[in-house]
Amino acid sequence: MPTPLQPRQPREGQNSFEYFFAAAVMIAVAATLLNAAAADFMLAILLLP
Repeated sequence: MPTPLQPRQPREGQNSFEYFFAAAVMIAVAATLLNAAAADFMLAILLLP
């Protein structure tokens, strides 16, 4: 058990989970931006006529 002052070596599973979490956050942000852009695009198409 390392003390809090020593740098903690990340385990393999924990490291891959951190990568997965970062990828999930990026996908969520991209989906939100795409959803907002698609909503604006649909609104513009509806308002054109």
